[in-house]
Amino acid sequence: MASGVTPRPLRNEARSNAPPSGEAPPGSIQKDYNLALKDGERDVLGGNNGVTDDHDAFLQMASEFPVRTSIYTFGLPVFAVLQLINGFVHDGSLELIGLFAVLMVAFSVKLTLYHVAIYRRQKVDSW
Repeated sequence: MASGVTPRPLRNEARSNAPPSGEAPPGSIQKDYNLALKDGERDVLGGNNGVTDDHDAFLQMASEFPVRTSIYTFGLPVFAVLQLINGFVHDGSLELIGLFAVLMVAFSVKLTLYHVAIYRRQKVDSW
């Protein structure tokens, strides 16, 4: 460093104007975010009192929309199982029906994750 240039801090070094007490500085996003939460309100972005993962969001979504959630979460796998039973009873091509059942379950999982993401986004937008 003979040229007098000071090195820039690395990315994972903290560059913060936060007071030493650990509170967020005035006007910061975190402070505004904390002020936006009301007592008893679910925090969809994380935190001590909120929806911290997809499992919590799924359970909250299922309690608000039980019919819709059960149709696309459990209805498609049940339909796949019924197709397998139909294939057994009527001597169908079990390989194709099995592939169909696996695809239906995979589609149900992806569809459920999509609806959980949409639900979480709606909670954020409703602030």
